[in-house]
Amino acid sequence: MNKLVSVIIPIYNVEKYLKKCLDSVIKQSFKEIEILIINDGSPDNSLSIARNYKEKDSRIKIINQENKGLGGARNTGIKYSKTRYLIFIDSDDTIHPKMVELLYNEAFYKKCDIVTCRYKRVNSSEEVLSISPKEYSVNNPISDFMTSNISLMVCNKIYKKNLFIENKIFFPEKRFYEDQFVTLQLFFYSKKNLSIENILYNWFVRENSITQSISNKHIEDMFFSLSSIKNFLIDNSLFNRYEGFFYSRSLYIITTHLLSSLCIFNIDTKIYLQLILYKLSKLTTPQKDIIEIVKKENPVYFINFSYNFLKVILINKLDIGMIKFLDSKSLTNLEYKIKNININEIDSEMFISILEYRNIKEVILYGAGKLASDLLKKLEKNRVKVLAVIDRNDSNFLNEFKVSKLEDITLDLNNKNILITSIAYAIEIQNLIENYAKKKNFNINILSICNLF
Repeated sequence: MNKLVSVIIPIYNVEKYLKKCLDSVIKQSFKEIEILIINDGSPDNSLSIARNYKEKDSRIKIINQENKGLGGARNTGIKYSKTRYLIFIDSDDTIHPKMVELLYNEAFYKKCDIVTCRYKRVNSSEEVLSISPKEYSVNNPISDFMTSNISLMVCNKIYKKNLFIENKIFFPEKRFYEDQFVTLQLFFYSKKNLSIENILYNWFVRENSITQSISNKHIEDMFFSLSSIKNFLIDNSLFNRYEGFFYSRSLYIITTHLLSSLCIFNIDTKIYLQLILYKLSKLTTPQKDIIEIVKKENPVYFINFSYNFLKVILINKLDIGMIKFLDSKSLTNLEYKIKNININEIDSEMFISILEYRNIKEVILYGAGKLASDLLKKLEKNRVKVLAVIDRNDSNFLNEFKVSKLEDITLDLNNKNILITSIAYAIEIQNLIENYAKKKNFNINILSICNLF
């Protein structure tokens, strides 16, 4: 059987999850695949599990190597692959039975270098935590990357192998956040890419995973990635054009990947925050201030960063003077709002304050989680009418409201207020709504924690 797609799976300390992952791969409807398992020096029982599967499926190949990290293992997979197309899967995740088939058909018949599908984040109980929005690419790779139109994730895509080889693109070894710089390069050099609406990748979120942790190395590697992106833009004479976008995107990535991990008490929090601020200062030239650039260029990213930074400080009872980048009025207002409410109710109270400040009496909620449920009760007490509830997943109810997808809602959205009931994904959702409104040619007033002031 002629193999058409290489599925590359690095393994390291994943004995608890590997069987589910491999089951989802060998049961693919598309059979013309080679399955490359890269044993990255795993000390647990992962290799034994992989060998058992190899005995049952001749498409599986196992490559052993000394530990090089996730990026180094992926590079090995690229080196040993014998096909035109590549798919990367993390060994604690699973994929839809038709993922390879759907992505390959789009890539092959439409002559694409990259095809992206949507993904969902699930926890250990297999509850869906979130679903990625549809990506609205305009085939401007730098603009798409900077405005979150394309995801940074490597695993929800299929690639032409030559995209890596011809442009000498490889993953950094033994680095966290290895996806970011590689993703930018791949899209920059691709001649044609597209995204499909199908949700085909299941991203399993475990408590001790890379994306849920923080250390000095996490911070060092994050800024290594951002510096690599900056240097790439400079080398290709693109930095002056995208400077504001780059710094805005940098603050957003720092907020979602680093600050979110510090919203619990941690003995090293002050050291981490000081290191983040120091690294930020080194990301710009001495004559420029990244905070001031973003404040002017993209206030949404600035406020989101400021809010999360201050929240970490107050939760961990640190010196408020650490936030010197906020002007006195904003600092006073934000500190007052956070200090004078129960920290467990901070999010819903923040959203209520937005509506009160803007004197809004009718609203559509975007989001159907616990925060949205809490808000429904409080909005009723504050005499704010909820017209509808929208979410990426439309298969449930929130109290008496049927939850609808944005594109399926029958209510006229023109000139309506949509309140985004999320902090971590506020910017991504805001971009999604703005793109949808532009496509439909109507106005929507978007409210979120990002435009608190």
